[in-house]
Amino acid sequence: MIKLKSKFLIIILVFLLLMTTGALLYVTTIGPEVLTAEEIKDQSIAYVEDFPRLQGETDDTERIKRAINSIDKGKVIFSSKDYKVSSEIRIRKYVRLVGAGNQATFITLIKDTDGIIFEGKPKGSDGPRSADNYLKNSSLGVEGITIRGKDSFTKKALSFIYVGRASVKDVIFSHYGGNALYFRSAQDMVVEDCYFRYTGNQENKISGVFMDDYNESEGAISSQNVNDIKFIGCTFEHDTGPLFSSIGRHNNSINFTACKFEYVGKIGDMIPINIKNGIRFQFYGCRFTHYNATGMFYIENSSNIEIRGATYNNQEPSFFVNLQDTYGVIIDIVGRKTGKVNIKGNSYNIDQRLLDSEHTGLERAVMEEFNPGQMLNLRNVYYPNTGTKIVDNEEGTNGAVIQLKDLDYKRAINFRINNNPIVGNDVTFWVKAKSSSSKDYEVRIKGESFERILKVVKIGEEYNWYEVKIPSSELKEKTNLIINSTTKQDGITLTISQIYYKNTKKNSIE
Repeated sequence: MIKLKSKFLIIILVFLLLMTTGALLYVTTIGPEVLTAEEIKDQSIAYVEDFPRLQGETDDTERIKRAINSIDKGKVIFSSKDYKVSSEIRIRKYVRLVGAGNQATFITLIKDTDGIIFEGKPKGSDGPRSADNYLKNSSLGVEGITIRGKDSFTKKALSFIYVGRASVKDVIFSHYGGNALYFRSAQDMVVEDCYFRYTGNQENKISGVFMDDYNESEGAISSQNVNDIKFIGCTFEHDTGPLFSSIGRHNNSINFTACKFEYVGKIGDMIPINIKNGIRFQFYGCRFTHYNATGMFYIENSSNIEIRGATYNNQEPSFFVNLQDTYGVIIDIVGRKTGKVNIKGNSYNIDQRLLDSEHTGLERAVMEEFNPGQMLNLRNVYYPNTGTKIVDNEEGTNGAVIQLKDLDYKRAINFRINNNPIVGNDVTFWVKAKSSSSKDYEVRIKGESFERILKVVKIGEEYNWYEVKIPSSELKEKTNLIINSTTKQDGITLTISQIYYKNTKKNSIE
């Protein structure tokens, strides 16, 4: 009897175990925890084609927004088709728009409206700005899409505002009369393998690519600049508007590598590349072509600019670069019909090498180099006094004179005359100068371990040549020539128009 009861209990336990297992299997296989096909999809990817147009929608603007809003961050995938957009799409999250390639996926702006805007700081947001107001995710940006509109448009196609570490890759910007690509307060970005074709507008003075620091929501110039933007292998061409402009205060560290700039403009058109208030703009291995009527660069109030590459023109250009109030410039260009460098205003420390393959002309500014028998380029003479400036004047060497004001016992000019010891002949310097009041000035010689006064000259109120002889024994390694003011010269202006020196004895200026 006991054995029967035991067997019965075992049967009951087995039955209960089977029932429990079945229940678990049931819940696991068909219960509420099962993911649908949509839920199984990668949560960081959204497909625009999964969001069809709703009733009443005549273009793709809203369904693109719905796709973007469906994920917190990641990629929004576009198919091989043409998407019509009629109003701005503002993105304030870590999202990258990815097409099937710039010959397959198109975003066409069908109205004159701002297009896609990546913005790190929402307009009208309350509270202080935090460090994360910049969108700091390297996956942010656009890839494999053609963005196009109409030549008559005036707004911005693709904008980055308060955005960091974004990228734009394999994108064509075509026939868009506004700014095809716009930056304000953006940093650490890469624009790679992009093509800017028929962008910008001459009549409205709109550039295809534009950098500024104007904050419309604040109604004033902002303190945020554009910096560390790299353009790699991009092409900028055709003449509907200027190719590139940067006007923001202290926009800096903008680099163009292996890019092409082609500009078939006409007389009166804007210069294709405009840089104002810029610092550390670099053009490496770039090609500049067909800028015959307009020139290629206008650079104003900027510093530390480097332009290296090749040119090609069928006709002699009006110029290659116009410099205005700009210093620290290196220009190293070879090619066909390069054009010249025009230097105006308070521009100095300009090192230029223009090698024309047709004319074999080589021009190079001489700076800190013993090269006697020619006039020094005054724009390349270092002057430590902060009250000095370059002034355009036909009287000066290369059309420039140096004016030095408020000279109460200051070094007015300091420049290298040799790097290696001079053996043999003495050197004679002539300086053409005038002073606002007739005053004494010291001419000093300075080496690595010595400094002494060579001569005190009284410079009068009219231009005159002043001679200073330097014995070869003084011309040791790394020797500088200094013109020094003396005491009680506040408010005095010294103007130097020409400096000439020769390593043979000489009685007059040739």
